[in-house]
Amino acid sequence: MTLTRLTGRLICASEAERRLVLAELPLHIRATVREPGCLSFNIAQSADPMVWQVDEIFASKAALAAHQTRAAASRWGAATQGLRRNYTIGAIRPEIAPETAEDARAIYLLIRAAFDAPEEAELIDALREAGDLALSLTARAGRAFLGHAAFSPMTGPIRAWALAPVSVRAAARGQGIAAALIQAPDPLISRL
Repeated sequence: MTLTRLTGRLICASEAERRLVLAELPLHIRATVREPGCLSFNIAQSADPMVWQVDEIFASKAALAAHQTRAAASRWGAATQGLRRNYTIGAIRPEIAPETAEDARAIYLLIRAAFDAPEEAELIDALREAGDLALSLTARAGRAFLGHAAFSPMTGPIRAWALAPVSVRAAARGQGIAAALIQAPDPLISRL
């Protein structure tokens, strides 16, 4: 369950380069976030208007390499090939944690996309509203929501928890995220 993260800075040497970045960046962002292996793509101008902070997360090294190949051959690549880039590339493991109050909308969108329908996402909202969502776990890398698992108490002669649904973004599947979400709650559930 290791994703690939590129972080660093894109540095302009002149006002002309800065204007070029401003003109080409929106199309580059739109093209990148549509790539199947892109999980998170953030470029923000720093306090220095000549420097952009870059934070990108991809499903694998191969997904990052495919992005770099596409970007190099694009208008963005041609326009910015002379700009200085100060990047580091490394592995990142998703963080598994209980949902926060601010996560509800992102969880809804994640589940809806994972099931290609709203019913499972609406189920989670209904469980949450009824107070029957005992544990709602998210898997995140940076600001990107990658997965979710819901645990609800069951009634019966023995104490048990229902696990449903488990959702993982399509681009992040096959990385062990679902297994991590399912295995994470053992110590958490024992406290419920």
